[in-house]
Amino acid sequence: MDAEPLDDEVCEQLKTKWDSKDSVAKKQVYLGINTFSQADDIEDVCLQTSKDDPAGSEETVICNHQVTIFYNGSMEHQHEISKKTANGRSLQLTFEKGSLTLVIGEKVEEDGEAEK
Repeated sequence: MDAEPLDDEVCEQLKTKWDSKDSVAKKQVYLGINTFSQADDIEDVCLQTSKDDPAGSEETVICNHQVTIFYNGSMEHQHEISKKTANGRSLQLTFEKGSLTLVIGEKVEEDGEAEK
């Protein structure tokens, strides 16, 4: 199935009335883009590579394969970018070559397959 942005008229019909007396939930969730046509106004930020102070790595399983994700930008730079999204702001993130590396490893057997 191909995804397409919804027309503004359709989006308006999908909105629901917000009645909440709870102090925690007085406001609806803030979304930075109200219409698709406003996407050009989003700040473009580049995640840069840092050979001196890479942020680290983590491991996960994607599609039954061990995947190691290396965050090659500095932790400080990544925190600066993260702060720009505070208060529901959106931004367009561009990756400098080498700033994020995925290493696909061995296939991970499912529990049922390992017992056979």
